[in-house]
Amino acid sequence: MMRNYGILTIDPHEVHATNSRVVSIIEKPRPKDTPSRLAIGGRYVFNSDIFTSIRQINPASNKELYLTDAIAKQIKIGKMVRTLKLGNKDTRYDIGNHLAYFKTFIDYAIADPDYGSEVREYLKNQLKKMKTAFT
Repeated sequence: MMRNYGILTIDPHEVHATNSRVVSIIEKPRPKDTPSRLAIGGRYVFNSDIFTSIRQINPASNKELYLTDAIAKQIKIGKMVRTLKLGNKDTRYDIGNHLAYFKTFIDYAIADPDYGSEVREYLKNQLKKMKTAFT
């Protein structure tokens, strides 16, 4: 499972903090190379220094440049990289495959303040049609 995500390690003195210093980051490690179970959420705020690091990294074996490699370079040269942990009541959405994306989209659509009621009504009607079709 961890093979599907970028993984980070945080400062051991900040393990219980909401905002922690990142000490290492690796893109989709093999299970034996996974330094922690902290997956990257994929939302970032950078200053312009990141572009220098992006220009300096080498492509991976699949010829892609990984942002995690540029972030790792920032850590290596002493730049401050921090992470925010999700709270206990926060929901983590994975949109790395079609089904997960669809589920996430539905959750957000039904909660939308402008369109949520219409989406919920539409889904109810669709479920009624399905129920009728299978009875």
